[in-house]
Amino acid sequence: MSPVGIRQAGFSAMIALVLITLLGLVGVYMSTQGTVGQLSTVLSFNGMQAWFAARSGADWGALQALNSSCAASTNFNIDGYSVTVTCSSIAVTEAPDTYNIYTINASAVRGANGDLTRISRSVRLFVTNAP
Repeated sequence: MSPVGIRQAGFSAMIALVLITLLGLVGVYMSTQGTVGQLSTVLSFNGMQAWFAARSGADWGALQALNSSCAASTNFNIDGYSVTVTCSSIAVTEAPDTYNIYTINASAVRGANGDLTRISRSVRLFVTNAP
């Protein structure tokens, strides 16, 4: 039995403190998720750009190879991406025809090693000048 006239107080203050803490943690979590969502969208877009830059380099390399100019390695820039194109060929003889099979490797890179937003994509094509 509790004595008459003594009231307990302070329980509401504890609930308020817990609620404020939980709401603060939820706010921090939501802001972190928003930042991660924005970064993943940017990385996805940059990845698509890098793929198109690499694909453009591979198409250029295929055109060069089919025009009988298969350079060992060529570097150039496409919209901020450093593109490297390599070409190798194998001579094939199937009587009476002789032709080449070219392997074109192209890679596009933007950003430095260790950079959070570094993007790199590679494309490989096989083309031939067979009759």
